[in-house]
Amino acid sequence: MNADTRTKTGTVLKDGIEYKHYPPPSVLIKIMKRIHARPLLSKGCLRLASVIYYQKLENDQLGDTQDGIGMFRMKGDEYTTGTANPAFVCCMSLKTISHKRVLEIARSEHYDCILRIHDPEAFFRRIYVSLKARRGCYWLHCGRVQYNRGNEVTKRALTSQQFNYNVFQKAPLFRRDHEYRLSVSDISLHPRSGQFINLVLGRCSDIMTIENLSNNSR
Repeated sequence: MNADTRTKTGTVLKDGIEYKHYPPPSVLIKIMKRIHARPLLSKGCLRLASVIYYQKLENDQLGDTQDGIGMFRMKGDEYTTGTANPAFVCCMSLKTISHKRVLEIARSEHYDCILRIHDPEAFFRRIYVSLKARRGCYWLHCGRVQYNRGNEVTKRALTSQQFNYNVFQKAPLFRRDHEYRLSVSDISLHPRSGQFINLVLGRCSDIMTIENLSNNSR
């Protein structure tokens, strides 16, 4: 799919990828370990973790026991939204994340660098191409995380929740992360099991760089 296609809910389909808002941010950052960042630049080695993986993480920085579950309130009653399809995510941050928050996450997870993605759209397309070469059927969806878990909403807002929008909802306490996500839903007839998808995208040094944490001003 080369042309943009706008859906009824306002998302945009482009090159097989659904964007909550298009175009995506011009720059995204990913706080990570250099030992994993280098193979991503040189070969495109990327591991996507399932939302179940993040649900089971026992830490205050990245762990979220309700990750992937949409939660709202309507007239005082609690409602949840979700999907039976396994979902895997690539977690990044907008460049508006504070340097203080970056350092907090880095210290907690022993991360030692920032991966700066200079062309997120190209990065997402390479993920799409790599997934197309695999057995199975996958749906890619990109967007900013909304920190509105538990908010009071109208009936119309509750019933209009689209496929896997729940993956893009987190609790307000995570608001400082300024998170942007790529969600990969396995919509195959017989979805894969396991907590990770390992991909090889090819050399990515043309669209991203590795930076030292101490050299970043934000």
